[in-house]
Amino acid sequence: GRQLGFAPVVSPDGRYVLYLSEDRVWLRDRAATQSHPVSGTEGARLAFWSPDAQWSGFATASALAKVERGGGQPTVIAGMSGSPSVGNASRAVWGEDGVIVYGTGSTGLFHVPAPGGTITELVAPDEGATDIHEVGGLPGGKGWVYVLHDEDGYGILVLMTPDGQRRQLLNVPGESFNEPVYAPSGHSLFGRGEPVPGVWARPYALDGLEVTGEPFLVAGGGQQPSVANDGTLVYVANLTTEASELVWVARDGSAGDVIAEVETTRPFPDLSPDGQRVVLCAFTQDKREVWVYDAAAGTERRLTFDGGNYGVATWHPDGRRVFAYSEPDFV
Repeated sequence: GRQLGFAPVVSPDGRYVLYLSEDRVWLRDRAATQSHPVSGTEGARLAFWSPDAQWSGFATASALAKVERGGGQPTVIAGMSGSPSVGNASRAVWGEDGVIVYGTGSTGLFHVPAPGGTITELVAPDEGATDIHEVGGLPGGKGWVYVLHDEDGYGILVLMTPDGQRRQLLNVPGESFNEPVYAPSGHSLFGRGEPVPGVWARPYALDGLEVTGEPFLVAGGGQQPSVANDGTLVYVANLTTEASELVWVARDGSAGDVIAEVETTRPFPDLSPDGQRVVLCAFTQDKREVWVYDAAAGTERRLTFDGGNYGVATWHPDGRRVFAYSEPDFV
């Protein structure tokens, strides 16, 4: 079986989709029936496209890099200094001007020329903010939308223009937003947990960069939206807190045997090197703890008991240890 990791990204022309699975980038031609791994992207924790869709950009714990769409020898663009945790990965945007804006997931935003060169800080976390986790670009070089995390762990949607002006697109106390992207229909799309979990949209005009309407639900239960220039929307479906099934999935996409019943908002299972066990962060009461499910024996075992609200867990290559990421307010 092969599990979908996270962060699907549709190409600007709408033809291809990149996503993360098995510790690397996978490519899906939407006209084809199968996906294939992009060679040279081992260790990837985020993926993004060049404007012409000829290059697949990706980041590991130590480097921002690019590789030809079909795979090959990667070219390092910049060093990455953020947390090595997959759960702390941010996003990157390759602009039409040839500049890549990216975040490490634990600091601010930076920009660097796509061929490589000087790295410059674009946005530093404001006073009272902890970090910036995601960034999405606006067409025509009009700016960026990103998520600013405050001291309480909640996300604020912020729009910034190239001249550095910033304004809040959405800030609801006690609520968190994620993965903002722009849709050519004139909307900002983003993940939201309340009042209904899913992909939401808020209309705003690019000319004046002004909000023109209230948020509305686009896809209930969805998260991590990505939009192509032709309006094609790709997102991860059914990210809710309801119980769901952890199952084997064949390469043709058909579902196989059920491994376990789970309840989680972080559906990022990781398969052990021996292919027999799955680690996943699942709810125990109101917090996510780390669990291991043995598919061969049909058993499950809880590994953590500290109420740490774990978001992502992954296997050590030796198959005996597990790395997990936790924050008190991690959502």
